[in-house]
Amino acid sequence: MAEFVERVRHGAVERQKPTTDLHGWDGSEIQGQELTAIANSTKRKAAIMAEWVHTFKGAVLASEYDFTSHMNSQMYVSRFDQATWFLLRAIGVTPASIKQQNLRVAIVRQNYQFLEELRGGELVEIKSGFVAVGEKYFRFLHQMYDAESGRMIATCDSVAVRASLETGKSVALTAELQEAAKHHLVTPNTPMDEAVG
Repeated sequence: MAEFVERVRHGAVERQKPTTDLHGWDGSEIQGQELTAIANSTKRKAAIMAEWVHTFKGAVLASEYDFTSHMNSQMYVSRFDQATWFLLRAIGVTPASIKQQNLRVAIVRQNYQFLEELRGGELVEIKSGFVAVGEKYFRFLHQMYDAESGRMIATCDSVAVRASLETGKSVALTAELQEAAKHHLVTPNTPMDEAVG
């Protein structure tokens, strides 16, 4: 090793210039637009692979049936509401922080899709994630599953803003809040984890 160092010191070994060139599998150089496309593809894959947040687990109780022995729609809404609080907690918004910052989360649009009926005794789970994050809003999705069969039961797609508790007017999301939500960006057609729990 000492001999090699001496040879380098005296110029007997040609120093290689550092390179930042990238090469494809066939040895060809990857240029600007291709590199941008690769980077964008990597970002898209990272977004698709983002973690769904498991936001609810529970059983369908007899007290939640309507007169036709199906889970009443208000119970779906109640579970999705609970799931929303745990999704917000995943990005740092809690009842305590709402009081402290004097800013609430206001749902401005909510759409439900009921795919299968719950008739009682089922174990259900909800996974949640963000579909879009803007300067003043975020859109999030809840997916309710039968924990035993893995079948999707219902979905809830919501758009929310942060609003002042004093004025009721919406305010911009902080950069930190936007970044936290982006860590949970998901695509609606992403299959659920093999193990629900």
